[in-house]
Amino acid sequence: MNMTMASTLTHTLSLTPSTSHSYLSQTRHSFRFPTIKLPSFSNNNRNNHRVFFKVSASSSSSFQALIFDCDGVILESEHLHRQAYNDAFLHFNVRSPSSSSSSQPLNWDIEFYDQLQNQIGGGKPKMRWYFKEHGWPSSTIFETPPTSDEERAKLIDTLQDWKTERYKDIIKSGLCKT
Repeated sequence: MNMTMASTLTHTLSLTPSTSHSYLSQTRHSFRFPTIKLPSFSNNNRNNHRVFFKVSASSSSSFQALIFDCDGVILESEHLHRQAYNDAFLHFNVRSPSSSSSSQPLNWDIEFYDQLQNQIGGGKPKMRWYFKEHGWPSSTIFETPPTSDEERAKLIDTLQDWKTERYKDIIKSGLCKT
């Protein structure tokens, strides 16, 4: 079955004469979208103009389903992310200077993580915010808290990469419920 995907994009643009813009020139599914040549407007009419256009693509691949998901729609997964963060903190013995027990690895409890996830988006930004607010930790990655931007980026990248793999392992284990 050959399926055509179509999506209508509505975009408000501030246009200048002969403006050309390419939307979605290539996705990870190798669909090709055309470059869209936007109309020219005279100099006395350079106000914001609403432009409506349709973008579509087809693939020789056979699709059986296309599923859009956000965390919590198909699977309640935030507690699994929290578990994966805490497992990463334990694995790398991440000890925060402001923690109530700086001799124990960092552990984000349910209440704190619920607040954190609703205020700070994304994994790396969560950790970066936490460490800026509560002090950069020591760990098996760096014995002493990182001081340079490069060391801090390495710490966060390492923790996030390990956390992501751990999260995948938790999902693959089949212990989570839909």
